[in-house]
This record gives sequence, structure tokens and C-alpha cells, in this order.
Amino acid sequence: MSDFGVYPDLAVIASGLLAVGGIIFLLRKSHPQEIYMTWYVFSLFFLVFGAITILTIKSRVELTDVFGPSQAHLLKTLYGYLTDYEGEMVLVAVFFGIAVAPQLVTYVLSGLSGSAKTPKYVRQVTDLATLSLLKFLAGAAGIFIGQGVGKFTMGQTDYNPLGQDMYDNFAFGLLMLSQAFSVLIMHVIFFDLRDNAYFRKRELLGWKLLTPSAKKVHAFFTRHSLK
Repeated sequence: MSDFGVYPDLAVIASGLLAVGGIIFLLRKSHPQEIYMTWYVFSLFFLVFGAITILTIKSRVELTDVFGPSQAHLLKTLYGYLTDYEGEMVLVAVFFGIAVAPQLVTYVLSGLSGSAKTPKYVRQVTDLATLSLLKFLAGAAGIFIGQGVGKFTMGQTDYNPLGQDMYDNFAFGLLMLSQAFSVLIMHVIFFDLRDNAYFRKRELLGWKLLTPSAKKVHAFFTRHSLK
């Protein structure tokens, strides 16, 4: 926990709750399935790691030793994989870069001479990258908050075998959860805005100005290849 006490963690917790609640309110009618999926992944890891944390405290062992020394290395590796934020960002960025970046660069360069073609499978690749990131963030949030609830249940708020007390767990968890829903709403804004009555009605992001401009640019970039 920080030298400033629990106050920084409480600020993150409050901000995370507001962000999650606000995004869910905006998407509750247009994207209920995505909200359900996010909560399902969160709940799965929340229950599993909440139970493991309670068992860890009862057994007075490290989290990675809860199933015995023989499984310690496996659990440590698994925990690291499920909570490796930087690793997941790199994985998604590399996947997206290999699949989409060459097409986009080619589109721009060939578009200068009017020879461009519409990039293929950008939506599908973006959907996969978003899904991977969304599941990771929701799962990591479930892990951290599950640990926090487990510590609270056992009355061990300062229990920190991995360097995180209960407040840290809740702060990290809600930060991850708010990022998960932020990824979801960004995906909606960039790909579903035209078909979303809620956003279209309010003309967010000046969509009526952006759409014609994008069509004009695309027509210019493909002016020869479409003949």
C-alpha cells in the first residue's frame, strides 16, 4: 500500500466505479450481450480466486503454494500469465500490427495515386483483438477483486503475500474493469456508431460530418482502381 495510506486506492476505486457504471448505462440497451460476456469472465475469475484466497489465508500459505509445493511453479506461471498487463498489450499490438498495419499503410500510399483497395478483414481482426483484450482485462479484474473480497471475508485486510493488500486489490481490479468497459465503448464508437440509434440521435463526435468526409477520402484514394 502507498505511504499515503488508503486514500489513493480509494480514489481509484471511486473513479473505477463511476467509469464502469457510466459506460454500462450508455451501452445497456445497444450492447447487452457484450456487457453480459464481460461480467461472465469477471465472475468466473472472481469466484475462483476469491475461493483460493480464502483457502490460502486459512492454510497460512502463499497463494502459489495453496495446492502444495509441487504445483507452486505452475500456479505462479499461470497467475503471472493471467495478470501480465504489459504482456497482453504487446501480444494484442503485435497481432493487430501484423494483420492490419501493412494494409493500412498500403492503402494510404497507393491511395495517393488513386490505386488503393479497401483493406480486408480489418473489422474481423479488430473484433478478435478487442475480444482478447476485453477478456484479459475482465479476468484480471476478477482475480484482483476476488482476492480483495477473500481478504475482507477473512478479516485480513492487510494480508499481502504478493505485495498487495485488500485496498490495492480493489484498486487494481476496478482499474482493470474500467479499462475493460472503456475498450468496449471505444470499439462501439469506432465501428458501431453509424448503426447505434442512441449515439446517432445525439450526433456524438460529429458523426454526420465525419462520415461524408471519410467517403470523399475513400473515393479519392480508389478513383482509378474502381474503374
